[in-house]
Amino acid sequence: MSAVRPGPDLPGMRCIEKLGSGGFSDVYLYERDQPRIKVAVKLLKSDLLDERQRRQFAAEADVMADLAEHPYIVPVLGAGTSDDGRPYLVMRYFPPPDLGARVAKEQMSVPEALKTGIQLASAVETAHRNGIIHRDIKPANVLVSSYGVPALSDFGIAGRGDRGEDDDNLGVSMPWSPPEVLTGHSNGSAASDIYSLAATIWHLLVGRSPFAVTGDNGERALFGRILHGKVPSTGRADAPSSLDRLLQQAMSKDPAHRPRTALELARHLQRVEQEMRLARTEIVVLETDLPADEDAAAAIRAPAPPSTPPAPAPVATPSGPSPDEGVTMLKRAVTVRPSVTPSPAAHEALTERRPVRATPARPAAVTGEETELRPRVASPTPPPDTALQPTPTRAGVSPKVLATAAIAVLAVAAVVIGVLLSGSGERTPPSATPSAPGPTDLGNVIPAAVEPTITARAQADGVLFVAHGAPADAELRWSVRQPDNQYVAATAGPDGLLVPMTTPGTACVQLKVAVDGALTPYEKCQAWP
Repeated sequence: MSAVRPGPDLPGMRCIEKLGSGGFSDVYLYERDQPRIKVAVKLLKSDLLDERQRRQFAAEADVMADLAEHPYIVPVLGAGTSDDGRPYLVMRYFPPPDLGARVAKEQMSVPEALKTGIQLASAVETAHRNGIIHRDIKPANVLVSSYGVPALSDFGIAGRGDRGEDDDNLGVSMPWSPPEVLTGHSNGSAASDIYSLAATIWHLLVGRSPFAVTGDNGERALFGRILHGKVPSTGRADAPSSLDRLLQQAMSKDPAHRPRTALELARHLQRVEQEMRLARTEIVVLETDLPADEDAAAAIRAPAPPSTPPAPAPVATPSGPSPDEGVTMLKRAVTVRPSVTPSPAAHEALTERRPVRATPARPAAVTGEETELRPRVASPTPPPDTALQPTPTRAGVSPKVLATAAIAVLAVAAVVIGVLLSGSGERTPPSATPSAPGPTDLGNVIPAAVEPTITARAQADGVLFVAHGAPADAELRWSVRQPDNQYVAATAGPDGLLVPMTTPGTACVQLKVAVDGALTPYEKCQAWP
């Protein structure tokens, strides 16, 4: 007697079990014949085979195909229609539990929540740059690979931001949805995705949604708290106050008060990592995804604080060609702040010798190198006329002319001596106290020479990781993340570090750069194949 199989027969695959069910579809675990790997198959429910649902299901396939290469988005491997007429998607299989179920048992550590938040923000930023709004970001829609790498899933109600849609029947997940979506003022936007992402990070830290309380968590009570209640702090003693402030800002009632892009939110989270002296998590966004509009591109490369004046002369990340075309990731922008006391070489390059000020609003001060107006120096009082006896002159020059010339020479000498005396002492440089960092301030400057870029390329036998831009005297220490999330030291070859892969998954490496006794860690992940 053959075993009963819950899913329909699909070509080249064998159904193993049912994984779950949602509002519009069922998800099954299948095993492919060649290569023999497990995959997740999402099938539209048989009672929802109307034309609108078919269009929405097909749109999900297109959306996920557009984003399939991103390491933090669940990739679609194929699509089709079953014998009973149901459309289906074939996706990479991520073993349970999802992120929501994981943190329900144990809250995530602050470093892990920051890292996960930056990785998910990378995925959301990539979707937004492709004109895709997710509209249902929540912990349950974040799957985790066997290597501990998160991946955003369930783009079933995602929308295209560049065209109108019939969104009358869109569902919402209330605990993580912003007020404008719950009240019907918006069907989803980049700002609403940022709110939901911040609510998800908050959930990872606390183990529940931001407005859930002990007691009444019915829809009406929850609705009122989301619309009118203040975003609570996480209450984590090990979480810095800057993280609480960031999450509260990202969940502002007014969308205009939130970070303008998911990339900006990711940079905020990186700054918290830096504050906690953690390894910096890389933001994975392709440079080729930068918007064509120059103003929008500038906002992405160097976002300005909404409530503070911009720093003078910030320099964004160079936009020149990358070391490896096609796999270049957008590095965190390095803001070069103006030096408080410019070097002599910098002065020589100036057309006018004027002091470089730390802030434009600083009141004028005497630095000894700027031209300034001083009160006219009084001429010395001439001696009595009796002391100046007329003397014969040559060429008919009168004694009065010679006296006037002598007085003028003495006046000029007095002015010169006064200037020299005023500048002879040790100059006091302008105050070195920096202005208060704004919300998008990236913290201390890290010279580009000690901030290498790690590129990754999927090959037939695995993933090749290559480090670019490391100092010549730096020691590079590679390690590879194992299934238990522990890193094991590895040795790179002349072409880089090759991580062998035999089954689909994500390869992750850590590179520690040692310079003058200081050790700086970097991480990089790449999906395979």
